[in-house]
Parts: sequence; structure tokens; C-alpha cells
Amino acid sequence: MRFTARAGPQPPPPVGGADAGFQTENRRCARRGAVQGSKVASKRWFSTAALAASLAALPPRAAPAQQTPPPASPAPERDAPSTPESLVSRDLEQLRNTLTRAVPATQPQDENRIQQQRDEAAGRLLSRPSPAARDSLLKILQDPATSSDTRLAIARAIPDASDPDPRLVAALLPMLGSKPALHDAAARALARFGDHPDVRQALLAFAQDAKQPAPLRVSVIRALANIVDRPVADALYALLMDARQPLAIQSAAGDALALLAGQPRNGHDAQRWKQWHDANAAKVDVVWREDVLAARDASAERVGREQSGEIAALQAILEEQYRRADQAGRFELTNRLLNSSDARVRAAGVEKVQEALNNAATIPVEAPARLKELIGDGDPAVRLVAAQAIRQLNDPSALDPVLTQLAQETVAEVKVAQIRALELMGNPRAVPQLRVLLHDPSIKAAIAAAEALRSLAPKVREKDPELAGAIANELWTVGGQRASQAGGADFRAACIEAVGQLRSRALAGKLLGLLDLTEPERVRGAALRALGDLGEPGTAFRISQWIDEEPSADDRADAVEALGHTGAFAEVATTLYARMNPVQEQSEKVQDRAWGVFQSLLPTAGLTSLNEWASKLKDDPRRQKMVLLALNDKLQRDFLDDKLERSVRAQREQDLAFSRQNTGAVYMKLGDPAEAAALFTKAREYWQKKGEASQTTDQLAAQLLDAQLAARHYPEAVQFASDEIGADRSRQGIMGPHIRNYVETTVVQEGERKHDKEKLKDAAKLIAETAKMKWPLDQHYRDDLAEFKKQIDKDLASMP
Repeated sequence: MRFTARAGPQPPPPVGGADAGFQTENRRCARRGAVQGSKVASKRWFSTAALAASLAALPPRAAPAQQTPPPASPAPERDAPSTPESLVSRDLEQLRNTLTRAVPATQPQDENRIQQQRDEAAGRLLSRPSPAARDSLLKILQDPATSSDTRLAIARAIPDASDPDPRLVAALLPMLGSKPALHDAAARALARFGDHPDVRQALLAFAQDAKQPAPLRVSVIRALANIVDRPVADALYALLMDARQPLAIQSAAGDALALLAGQPRNGHDAQRWKQWHDANAAKVDVVWREDVLAARDASAERVGREQSGEIAALQAILEEQYRRADQAGRFELTNRLLNSSDARVRAAGVEKVQEALNNAATIPVEAPARLKELIGDGDPAVRLVAAQAIRQLNDPSALDPVLTQLAQETVAEVKVAQIRALELMGNPRAVPQLRVLLHDPSIKAAIAAAEALRSLAPKVREKDPELAGAIANELWTVGGQRASQAGGADFRAACIEAVGQLRSRALAGKLLGLLDLTEPERVRGAALRALGDLGEPGTAFRISQWIDEEPSADDRADAVEALGHTGAFAEVATTLYARMNPVQEQSEKVQDRAWGVFQSLLPTAGLTSLNEWASKLKDDPRRQKMVLLALNDKLQRDFLDDKLERSVRAQREQDLAFSRQNTGAVYMKLGDPAEAAALFTKAREYWQKKGEASQTTDQLAAQLLDAQLAARHYPEAVQFASDEIGADRSRQGIMGPHIRNYVETTVVQEGERKHDKEKLKDAAKLIAETAKMKWPLDQHYRDDLAEFKKQIDKDLASMP
């Protein structure tokens, strides 16, 4: 859990509207952690009091839960409609019911729990941007039958709302002078509309009215601290300096003025305030406001720094308590945080769930259901982390809650997180809403929607090919329409890639048209990837033409990949070979990708092409080997194919023997004699079955012996030599020289040169094996081997 100090009471978030002056100051005064523009602030300001309360809530040992979370939203009927409109309508109805229902409290603690549920419902309704949500709240407040508890919940939620409905003012004003709790909440709610002259006047009139009870006036005075306005500051100054006022009023005015002006050190010191007032008296309003806002910001930062040490200490204690608690105790704390009335604490609870998920630890059984509720929380920071946690859980049952909130979400960053959660769920029911989001004002949200549609494309194609085509056309159109916007190239690229996954072959020609240097690099790359996904025959020729013009290595790599899906081996092999050549292609990434695609196409190549490329790659044994292996596989398949004529099958078998011999020779070049020996053996078996002796069979015998010796398969090599000599004495001329030369050059000479004992011992082992031959080598070979043995013994004796 990460907490940051909050500098005292914070002013409310900005009010929607066109009043530039007050809009500017309200944005500057917005509390830390609120939404500013369309971005959720990364810092959440957390008061030491709130953190201390959370610390006190953690028992040293597990304790029964003392606070029940709000009831989960009922699951929709199986056959109930799940359009965005129906989901939103159901959500609003549930929130209205929670806010207005009268539930008797059977236990003392129930009262707080029920009121917290009302508060949460009010905050959520205020965060919903639809006219229906606004009308619902207004209607509830205007209804004379609405309970004071419901009014209290709405008034409490308004200061934290990003854009509360100005029509609420008329219903809030009569609450001034009512019960203390409701009056206090109404005063703070009205201050949220401080840019309305009527509101300022009403609050000032109440604060200055000596006939009103002092405690109620104090509440209004404190609320005025959130309205950065010169007449308000002047009125607070006047109350502070008026000796006829009760001390409580003067003190409250001093505190409010200190917050409003960002001058906490002035406190209740009349002399200091007079100096401040006189110093600012001559400033025009615009300059006065800017100076005050700068002072407020500086004061908030200063207080935050002062509290940081205390926050860190409390956080360390809380973490230590959490670490020492057993699992039940940890679950208890997490649930308390998740169900807190403070949005910052709820967000910390979600982060605790995320932390457990990251560490593969168990989470409270109540957490998934609570996360589905928090996805629609009134606070955008909570909604953001809830969406991220739901994505981590990948809970399919969260689909409707996420779709419900996404249809009403106003913050771009939160929309993106919700879309990412939907993408991972992989449910095509999200498609209609994702299509709507392609037109979202936020280009980031639109990009996320296009990427999610790309992920869902295979399921859409399978279920409804006609729908897949319609979506592809929409993606193509909207991608082009928004291309000139900031971030439009990224959006267009995302749309194009989704088109490829939707396999809309009708758009292949248009995708080829994007292979133009006037198009952004990312768009060209997306078009190439989409062409590869389409796999449309006939597009390979244009891609092959384009690749030499493409300046981007990444896009050339994508072009190479596309060739692997759009053209036959014979059609694209030459282009791929050029991209494998360091002389023509400088990018190692492209070279590697071209070789990878070349290999992937080998199984589809014909015999003629494979033979041609095996010859063409003779100076590149690593690649030649792969071509020969593909050739071997194809020859073997043909040889075993009963549908082919016998003469054709016989020719394939002979060709396979030659190809295996050639492949073995390549393995020898690559330093893999064991594999070479296996291939030579298979080739030799063919000629043995034929019963033919020729130059080819002599060469194979020599190659097999050399491979066995190089692989250090000495018993097998010597046995093979003996069998060959026994079958045909003329093979002495092959077996003897190869064994003698191997011992002398490869083992003895190298062992002596490198003073390598193991090499010399190897030579001694091989010589010892030759002595066991049933059909021995000629005498002069045995004499030479005996001399080598003497030299080996001498060398070994001289070595330490």
C-alpha cells in the first residue's frame, strides 16, 4: 500500500461550464487524486488521520468481519438483453434503489453501514454522465418525501464529483440551516458550485448572518475556504477582524482564510492578515487570483513534505502489522480497505489485492465480487485500479459490470484499463461497445478498442463472417477519418491490423495501396502485417516489389513475414534470399526473419525448387542442410505414396539415397559426424538392397567410416571396416588408409601439438580396437599403427 500525505482539507474538483476564470482556479484547486482533464492523477493524497484509522482497524489476530460490504449487483437474467443501453439502465435503477431505499437498522453498527451504501450509490450516480443519471439525482433531491439520510448522501458526494449538475443548487440551498450534519454537507456541496454568483452570495449571507447559530455559520465559513474569489476572501477577512463576532466565528474565518489564501502561518494573527490584505489591495482581480493560487499550491506542497515522514512511519507500521497477521487477519484488513468510505483507502485495498495476485497469493473470497462493484466506483482512481485487478483475475463473470461502466466512463485512462480487461476476457459480447469506442473522443481509448477488436477477430469470424466484414469496413473507414488527429497514425495502424485479423480479403487492394512512402512508417508496417494475416494470393508480387523501397528495417521484417503467408516458395524464395544476404540487407533482424520464413516455406516447395536451392546454397552449409532435409522429407513421402506409379516411386527412392548422402556430407562440414553417420548408413542400405557396387558405394563406405571415426564411435568403425574387408578384400584400399590417416593426423598429431592427453589416449583406444578385427588390416597398416602406439606411450610418459 502506497500512501502520500494530503495537505489538509482540499478544494473540490472542477465544475463543468464555460466560466473561464473560475474554471481555471477550480482546476488549480482540485484536490489531489481527482481527475484533471481526462487523466487520473498518479498520486493519491492520504491524510495521516485516515491512515491511522486504517492502522487501528487491523487486529493483531484474525477477527470476525465487523463491516459487511454493500450488496452485490444482481446478475442479469440469462435471457435478459445486454445491450449497452440496457446495462446502463439497470445500473442506474440499482443505484437509485440503493440510494433511496429505507432499511431499518437492527444493530447500532448497521446505521453506519447502510449510510455508507447510500453514500457510495450517490457518488456513483454523480459520476455517471448520462442525462438520465443527472435527472434521477435532481428528481430525488426535489422530492419532498426524500429522507434526510438520502439527501445527506448526495450532498456528501458532490464535493468529489468531477462535473456535478448545476441544477442541484436549487435543491441544496434549502438544506442550509437544517440538521447540523445535513447543513454541513450542503455547505460543502454548495461550495463545489462556487463559480455561481447566487451560490457565493447565499453562502456569504449565511456566514455573515449573526442571527444564525454559530456552529452552522462555522460550517459555511469552512466551506468558503474552497472558493478562490476576492469578495469571499474580503468577507472572511472582515469576519476575522470584526471584534463583535464570537470567537468561534473569528477563529473559523482565520482558518478558512489561511486555506483560501495559502497562508497557513498567518493563523489568527490580525496584524499579519492586515499586512497581507493591504499588500494585495491594489492588485487587479486576475493577478490577485493567480498569486493566491500559486500560494495555495506552494502551501499544499509544503504541508505534504512535512507530513511525508509521519505517513512513512504509519505506513511502515501498517505493513508490519499486515505482514505479521495470519491469513484471516490479512483478509480482514483487505476487506476493510475495500469497503472504506474513503476512495483513497478503497484504492489501497484494490492494490493489496493486486499485490497478492502478483505474488500468486490467495485473496479474500469476497474480493472478486467487490472488484466488480468497484469497477463502477464514483472515484476514477478506484475504477482504474479495479479494472487493472479484474484484468489480472481475468474473471469472465466481470463482463457485464465492465461493459456497464464502460458505457458510462468519462475518463480516458480508465476506459483504456476497462477495455484491456475486456480484451483478455475474449468474449464477443463486447464487440458492439468496442465498435462504439472506435469513435470515442479519446484517441487512446479508440486505439485500445481497435486492439481489442483485433484480439476478438478470430471468434467474430467464426461466429458471423458477415459481421466480421462489416467491422473490417468500419475499421478501415474510421481509421482513415481520424488519421490526421493527434495519435491518428497509431489509431489507423491499430485499425489496419484488426482488419487483417478479420480476414477481409476485399480490402487487400486498399492495403497494398498503403505501401507508399507518403504513409507513416507505422501505417506501412500495419498494412504489411495485415496483408500477411489476410494471406491473399497475388499480393506477394507487390510486396516483393515494395521491399527494396522500404527504408524501415522493422517494416522490411514485416514485409518478409507477409511474403511467407501470401506467396508460394518458388514465387518468393529469391526475394527472401536477397534479404538473407548481408551485402543486400544490413539489418540482422530482417536477415533472421527472412531465413525463418524461408525455412517455414520449405515443406511446401517442389522437388525442382529444392534441388535448385540445395545447389545454390552449397557455400552455406547451415542453410543448405535445411533445404536438403526438406528435400529428403519430400522424396520419402513420394516414395511411400501408393498413388504414384511404381517407376516414379523407384526413382524417388534412389534420389533419396543420393540426397541423404549429400546431407551427410553437409553434416560433416557442420561438425556433426554422428548425424552424418546415420544418414550415410541409410543411403548405404539402399545400395546394399540393390546389390550394386560402384564408385558411389565406395565413396559411401569411405564417408561412413570417416563419420564413425570423427564421432569417436571406434568399436562401430572398426567392426564396419572388418566387415567390409571380409566381404571384399579390395576394400583394404579404402578402410586401411582412412583408419591410418585418422590416427596419425586427427588424433596423434593433434594430441602432440596441443599436449592433449585425452587425444593421445583416444588414439591408443582406436589402435587397440583394430587389434580385435576379424578381418584385419594389411600388415603395413598394422605396422604403422604399432609405431604410432609406441610414440603415444612415449608422449604420455613425458607428460606431467
